[in-house]
Amino acid sequence: MTKSEIRLQYSGFALFSARARRSAMFLVLYVIIHKMVKLNIPWKNIAKYAFASVVMASILFLIPHPTRLLFTLGITAAGAILYLTLLIAIDKEARALAKYMWQKIKFKIKGEI
Repeated sequence: MTKSEIRLQYSGFALFSARARRSAMFLVLYVIIHKMVKLNIPWKNIAKYAFASVVMASILFLIPHPTRLLFTLGITAAGAILYLTLLIAIDKEARALAKYMWQKIKFKIKGEI
């Protein structure tokens, strides 16, 4: 193994380790706070957002890495559209927010004309 491969492997392990420590600390703090204060964490919504993120990331991972800026921007826009479409399809709050934003946009357009 070359030095750069070893560094890359070490940095990946360090990133994973830091993320694992943060997750463990979050769970410990959640247990402590949950005993003191009634805390409602929207786990279903978090799961929906995570699902949409995983779907988007999986599809973007399969697309060849772009070499030009315009292609990069196009792929980024496509990923954002995919993510928002999934959220609107599976989350009631996201649908309500999209509807509200659409009404605001229509009001602004009608107000300017």
